[in-house]
Amino acid sequence: MARVICYSDRDGNVCVVVPAPSARRRGETVAEFLARIAAKDAPPGAIVIDDANLPTDRKFRAAWVIANGAVVHDMAKARTIHLRRIRAKRNALLRATDGLVVKANEVGDTATADQLRALRQRLRDIPADISASIDAAADAAALDAITSAALSEAESVLDSTTIVLASRT
Repeated sequence: MARVICYSDRDGNVCVVVPAPSARRRGETVAEFLARIAAKDAPPGAIVIDDANLPTDRKFRAAWVIANGAVVHDMAKARTIHLRRIRAKRNALLRATDGLVVKANEVGDTATADQLRALRQRLRDIPADISASIDAAADAAALDAITSAALSEAESVLDSTTIVLASRT
């Protein structure tokens, strides 16, 4: 198990310094080695922890904070990150459906156009639909498990609609 030096930079990001074992001087204790590296590479207030105590999941790395001598997730930041990612996926799916609605209208396929309009509304509703679950997530793992069925549905509808509309041109 390696020891690492952690500190927050001026933007609030947690930085992790992994001292190279080869930098340890002959006769230097581990504590002296870590203190020397911390003094050289980290600001005052840096902490030294076992690397095994760092969060293992890096999906919410931007939400790491140092609290009570440990690196933990700031759940408010993690929730914001997760919702931003879901919105990005949703927005990409909305953009992908734009042309399909136009195409369906051009070929006179009102049923497909109506299905796509309903799907687009479900996509727009995703943030409101999952906000309670996101707010209730107790940790990063629970947060990461929150997805929207509408995203998966939209992906499969897009695939099948693209094939159907392509065959009508």
